[in-house]
Amino acid sequence: HTLSVVRGSLLGLCPHQHGPPLEALLLFGGIDAEGRILGDAHMLPLLHDDRMLAWRVLRPSGCSPSARALHCACALQGGLYLTGGCGDNEQLQDDLWVLDHVDSDGNAHWSELEIRADTAFTGFQAASLTRSAPSEALLFGGITKGAMTNALWLLEELAPNNWSHGRQPKSVRWSLLRTSGAAPAPRSYHMACFVHAGGESASCRDGFLVVHGGRARHDNALADVHILCRANLLWAAAIVGGETPHPRLGACCVAIGGRIVIFGGCDSDESSEWQGDRSAAVRSTSVDIAACYSAGGA
Repeated sequence: HTLSVVRGSLLGLCPHQHGPPLEALLLFGGIDAEGRILGDAHMLPLLHDDRMLAWRVLRPSGCSPSARALHCACALQGGLYLTGGCGDNEQLQDDLWVLDHVDSDGNAHWSELEIRADTAFTGFQAASLTRSAPSEALLFGGITKGAMTNALWLLEELAPNNWSHGRQPKSVRWSLLRTSGAAPAPRSYHMACFVHAGGESASCRDGFLVVHGGRARHDNALADVHILCRANLLWAAAIVGGETPHPRLGACCVAIGGRIVIFGGCDSDESSEWQGDRSAAVRSTSVDIAACYSAGGA
């Protein structure tokens, strides 16, 4: 699992749209132990009782995305958005897919989305895609055109109310956002989460995008924390106290309330020390995001 996360396969929370509620972790692609790039999809239903969790192979209908690794994804409106990454030919992908109509029997449906962009949008890998509102997500960083970037893109549905009207591809738009302040250095393999200042029901304008760690241009692992205020698109370098986590790349992170928890990753490359047994490092990432943003001078 840790190798899959580092290599770029994805996990996302996907509540079911129709029928009995279904919460599941969805896994797509990545690289296996023999170095093969995968294009399969799996589901782990989340049960709120004492039964053992069990993985299931998904059998999606429709045309499916090509096998890939180093892609990114997030859950939006009951479906899983997938974009970026690279395949066996090492060509960076710029396509966008949604996996929806997932049910407890392992059925699902892939759709490739029609993309519009205000600025030229090119293929990328090792970036982060983070849900910031019911119908929008933020894409940060990664590698594109052979170089790392710190660009921030907004993905939004052009007709979000038509989500459940059949299985037709939906039209979406990429917009390059203009930010100010102390932006993070260009990076890849980083962690990113969106924290809603007033809880999940609050407006997306009341939240923060938190970026931590990753790989810098000279292949060194990072340990910095940067926070973007969604309301004014102002970056701030967070001042974090306590026992700070070791520099790492390719780790997992999750927002719980107003805090971020990270786990795993490695120091500088895939053969170096894994951080999975550093419980102190995991605890130290549980920080108050709003307080860090204020302390950073924003």
